[in-house]
Amino acid sequence: MWDEKQFMNSWMGMARTSFETGKRSLDSFAEQTEKAMDLALKNADILRDETRKMYNTWAENNKNLRQMYQKAFEDGLNTIEQQFTTKGKSPGGK
Repeated sequence: MWDEKQFMNSWMGMARTSFETGKRSLDSFAEQTEKAMDLALKNADILRDETRKMYNTWAENNKNLRQMYQKAFEDGLNTIEQQFTTKGKSPGGK
């Protein structure tokens, strides 16, 4: 027998796990890139100051975009979750 609530709980768990796994990979890649760039900039004498400013801006923008992505995903999942857990409502809100 079809259990809508159990299905949605399983789906939400899978979606959250998939997102978290992808985000950890993205964060790890970004951190490694930042470390490599930081090391390269510390050892380079040419264009040091301007390059470092540009890199710092890029790194901060990258971090902000990852946070915005996470918030948008969480907000979307919370909206879906609320639609399926509100008593007396079907998925279509009827």
